[in-house]
Amino acid sequence: MKNCILLGGSNSVLQYGIASGLEENLEVQRLGLGGTSCIQNLTETIINAEKISNADLIVTESNVNDSFNMHQMNIPFEQMKKQIDDYYRILNSINSNVYVLILPINTYAPHIESKDLIDQINLCLLYTSDAADEEDSV
Repeated sequence: MKNCILLGGSNSVLQYGIASGLEENLEVQRLGLGGTSCIQNLTETIINAEKISNADLIVTESNVNDSFNMHQMNIPFEQMKKQIDDYYRILNSINSNVYVLILPINTYAPHIESKDLIDQINLCLLYTSDAADEEDSV
């Protein structure tokens, strides 16, 4: 059976969360922590680099918590943008078989969540895709 590493917030660790659907076909190791941003995912990525490099698939999600935490903790947009970019860059350097799950958020509550941040996550995904394409062309 193929193995999968799951990085993210509460949706990644809840009994009936994302893992419950994946576990039907994959051996899933949950490395998420509820309510945390990409910084926690990055920490787990570095700590578990060997496991992640050997995984068949990496599934990650943190957009809801990234957005929420940015606003609740008054983290400047540019700083959050850099954290997200660093996370995807390092994760991709360890294992490029990454599936990023963008979960729905309430973009009508700008004091809580940020559409701009979600757009930044999508730009980071382009980095991941470009790196994977370069690898395929070698």
